[in-house]
Amino acid sequence: MFKIDKSLNNLDKSIAQNNANELSDCSARFYDGIIEFIDSILTVLPNETPLVVAKVYIQTKISKEKLIKKYIKNILPLADAIARRDDSFIDGQYLDALLNENSMFKIDFYSIWQQLDAGNRDLTWQWLEAFNKLARIWLSSGGGTRR
Repeated sequence: MFKIDKSLNNLDKSIAQNNANELSDCSARFYDGIIEFIDSILTVLPNETPLVVAKVYIQTKISKEKLIKKYIKNILPLADAIARRDDSFIDGQYLDALLNENSMFKIDFYSIWQQLDAGNRDLTWQWLEAFNKLARIWLSSGGGTRR
């Protein structure tokens, strides 16, 4: 199982308390959550070098606002599938569009998914649901209206 269940719980608590109302706070929580999520996968699958590269790329090349916008564009439309825990989209292009915007690295999300046990898959769904909540809060706070 992922070793940072506590981080997910803290993210869920901050969402429940509605402490992420300000756009900058919401996008920062989202951004930090994505990094923690990648770190959690790396604790289980430490040899997934493309994830390490993706983490560094996110930290050095993608702004907080750009990351949440990319998530909203590419993943949030799949919220119903995520809620149903329908993993058919994992083999598709949706996750690739989130991180693989250039050819510097290629992440095989399907292979990663296949390597996760049931408990880690459940935690992955929980992370995605938390990201969806933050993305909706960001949008409802006017995040979608800024350019």
